[in-house]
Amino acid sequence: MLSNVQTRPFDCPARLTKIGFTVGALGAVAATPPEVIGVLEGHRSNCDVYLSGPAGLFLTPPSSILTVWAKEGSIRVPLLVVDLSLVPTDTGGGQTRALAATVRGHPCDGFEVTLAAAATAVNCQLIIEGWGDQSLPDHGGEQLADAMTNGRFPQRAAHLLLWDNAAGVWERARSDGAGAMNVNVTGGAVGTSTSATATQTSVNDSAASQTLLAANAARRGFSIYNDSDQILYLRFNASAATTTNFTVKLFPEGFYESDMSTLYTGEIRGIWAADSTGAARVTEYTA
Repeated sequence: MLSNVQTRPFDCPARLTKIGFTVGALGAVAATPPEVIGVLEGHRSNCDVYLSGPAGLFLTPPSSILTVWAKEGSIRVPLLVVDLSLVPTDTGGGQTRALAATVRGHPCDGFEVTLAAAATAVNCQLIIEGWGDQSLPDHGGEQLADAMTNGRFPQRAAHLLLWDNAAGVWERARSDGAGAMNVNVTGGAVGTSTSATATQTSVNDSAASQTLLAANAARRGFSIYNDSDQILYLRFNASAATTTNFTVKLFPEGFYESDMSTLYTGEIRGIWAADSTGAARVTEYTA
């Protein structure tokens, strides 16, 4: 199905790309300082950080910690610290991919990204994109084409990145000359799902694998809140969850909500780091 998405035909000039590098070369997260994996120089206010690597890269406990720093002259200031095991990811082609971090509205002299990796991983890819807060000038016709060709925009603008599963790289979406982007949607319609029924259950924390949700083909969504003081390891599989074989790690007071683009309707199991007090508060949405 083809649909036209209206957009402006321009590229973001502030972009750093690193391909095929190794993370975790300095050792485990708990033992060494984080590695600088990318620096985007120049005055700007916003940035997005995309990261990809071998399958399971971000899920290996202890989790990998990514930090985005603002460079202010000769000093740097931490803006955002991200536990990558909690970031929604996409997998396929033997890789894990994620929009790892987003910073908005912090004027600075540049952005630096560091990573304290849980384990060494090779063939990783990083993209940092940055732009300012000014809006794109409303040029038209030949003025716009000239500005694009000669790079005369003082402003910074973002654009859409798509993952090319066959090539194994991030690609920038591009528009046609009329300012529209053709999107080929496969694998089902894009939209939202509504539900009139929400079923709530609780499963007490346990150091043994527990079934949190049975398989349900009628499921339209679910959420899980961990009110235990122990970490909850979720496994989207009918097999037992363990602290080393899991899909999602929920820290105490952590919350997980299903991704509607890849809704999982199978069995969900969970195990806590230790027996304590508290439970998984589960809500399942059906028609």
